[in-house]
Amino acid sequence: MSGIYTAIDRAGSISDVLNALVEQLAREFSRTAVFVVKGDRLQGWQSLGFGGSPADIKRLEFPLTRNSPLTRAASTAQTIIMGNPPNGHGAAKGESVPRLTVAIPILLGKSVVGVAYGDDGPRSSEKATPSEPMPDVRDAERLVAHAARRLGLLTAGRVLRPLEDTR
Repeated sequence: MSGIYTAIDRAGSISDVLNALVEQLAREFSRTAVFVVKGDRLQGWQSLGFGGSPADIKRLEFPLTRNSPLTRAASTAQTIIMGNPPNGHGAAKGESVPRLTVAIPILLGKSVVGVAYGDDGPRSSEKATPSEPMPDVRDAERLVAHAARRLGLLTAGRVLRPLEDTR
């Protein structure tokens, strides 16, 4: 598990941390995304496993007033876990739905600055494999917390640099 933290530890910018977080969450979930809080909405940052172009996620916006797992994670600062029955009830004919969907808040102090998303649905056009092990939500929460600590270090550096100039 410690090896997955290396990419985040090496990240030299906020963008690098968020990108590394998406990539490392993909070790646990077949589809992952990170959304950042922008005022009164969540804005897509990056995703893996959904198909489409990388720019597609950046066009996704969710008002924080909307009721969804992503916005609930942002407004409550709590991990939201949703499960679906293994037989895929609720999916359109011929489609599979994730067995597990997770939205994990990215916290800087007490402020939610983003939400990490993961599910075990099929990547792009693949079919889900029910025999695959379920993703480990606790491992994902630890990874998100680690990324948040790295973000905190990077943003603290931004705050401290102007103070150094006054000496």
